[in-house]
Amino acid sequence: MNRIMDSNIMTSPDLARFENQQFMNLETFRKNGEGVKTPVWFVLDNNIIYVRSGKYSREGEALAQ
Repeated sequence: MNRIMDSNIMTSPDLARFENQQFMNLETFRKNGEGVKTPVWFVLDNNIIYVRSGKYSREGEALAQ
């Protein structure tokens, strides 16, 4: 499992909105700049959001770039 780190880390209050949820919309962008929202399964564990996606799915490939 890959873990993506960003300098814009969410704090516990920011993460509270994800508690007791199972899905979120992951937005990726086409080459023309158009946003495409895809529902993905996730789990929040110890203030880290883990997203489950297939390696060769559209969202998986977008995250790998």
